Amino acid sequence: MAQSIPLRGVLLFHLNLSYSAIPVADRGQVVRRCYHPLLDLLDAVPDAKIAIEASGHTLERIAELDPAWVERLRDAVRAGRVEFVGSGDSQLIGPLVPETVNHWNQRLGRETYREILGVEPAVALVNEMAWSQGIVSSYVDAGYRAVVMEWNNPRRTHPEWEEEWRYRRVRTAAPGGEALEVLWADAVAFQKLQRAVAGDLEFEEYVDWVVERAGDSEGKP
Repeated sequence: MAQSIPLRGVLLFHLNLSYSAIPVADRGQVVRRCYHPLLDLLDAVPDAKIAIEASGHTLERIAELDPAWVERLRDAVRAGRVEFVGSGDSQLIGPLVPETVNHWNQRLGRETYREILGVEPAVALVNEMAWSQGIVSSYVDAGYRAVVMEWNNPRRTHPEWEEEWRYRRVRTAAPGGEALEVLWADAVAFQKLQRAVAGDLEFEEYVDWVVERAGDSEGKP
């Protein structure tokens, strides 16, 4: 018999100073106006825990521009308030590059995380949500146990998948047999959050949508 369980979600924030719309000269302003307030959330909500992801390249640029922010992040990770999520040395699109490039991208990224934050993330965010089975081994070989991948587009191309599977952790395998856990992200959820932050959607409407979605998960095993 299926047992009702509460829906557990995680706020994962994606940091990217290499975003094409951000001039290099404005990177410091992004850290001050966006990344510091992100960590301020932990002071405003003492019980909060969030996840933060950044490529090795972005983390290195932040360390050059604002070492104090890196120290704040390091302290929050050590205190268990932030789970740091990896993604590689750069935010490249895995299925479009050779396997060797993917392997080195993940290895170099983890070296940077160790050097700057003193951590080895267990979870990675799949860059640009671009998936192929061939990228699995690069995450496994680098030491990751799980990846975050969006649910919505894969579900659209797999009509045989049941909708309730969005609430389940699954395992996938590389062509060579290496296994990796997949944690689903909801593209609609983060698009609605972006709209709420931008003022295009009432925050109360966003909260109502999240509560309704949580109710949809009741009774799922």
